[in-house]
Amino acid sequence: MLTPSLFLAIYWLVFGEVLKNGIPNFVVYLFAGMIVWNMFNTSLSTATGVIVVRSGLVKKVSFPREILALAMWVPPPSTSSSSSGCLVRTPARPALSGLRLLLVTAIAFLGLYLFTAALAILMSAITVYMRDMEHFILIILQLWFFLSPVVYSYEHSIAPKLHVWGVAWLYFLNPITLIMLTFQRAFYVATTAPSTTQTVVVHGHAVPLTLQILPSWPMSTYFYLTWPCSA
Repeated sequence: MLTPSLFLAIYWLVFGEVLKNGIPNFVVYLFAGMIVWNMFNTSLSTATGVIVVRSGLVKKVSFPREILALAMWVPPPSTSSSSSGCLVRTPARPALSGLRLLLVTAIAFLGLYLFTAALAILMSAITVYMRDMEHFILIILQLWFFLSPVVYSYEHSIAPKLHVWGVAWLYFLNPITLIMLTFQRAFYVATTAPSTTQTVVVHGHAVPLTLQILPSWPMSTYFYLTWPCSA
């Protein structure tokens, strides 16, 4: 729990307090995204070079090599389950809003497992022939992190610009985005919130500007969008 907690504290300090992104209860929003990212990042980065690292075992024993990559999934789920439990028990947030939302979150979990497992097997096989991929994947993951709505709000920061050019679908080619938005919708709950840093003048009085934090999709839409990730 210590490592993800330290990362959470650093990102909250930088993006919430120093850069002032304006998202209320930003630590909850960030935590929901970090659960998904930590599972994906840890599993993929460790699985990429696992066949090369275990080359001695691979040469001595005949077994499906995919098992080595899939075995890298063991630590992250236990960590994320503890993190999820802490987040659900946070007094500042209401309970999950209904059985439908809980079901969609479970489907998103399944999608995250299957997508990461498939990618881990692929990358571990590529690394056998391209040894530098073990280091190159770290650069790819850094870029992937900022292509996913972890430290910023997709609906507030990215969506308006993409919709102007009609290319919002490009952003959703990233399967992690849909999974992350589902987790944020489940744990952060609110789709709109008053800004903590921006105001507008109404009848001579400054009032907080209402921010669109998450897409205001119905639960059926989240189900429809996250199901292909698990399929």
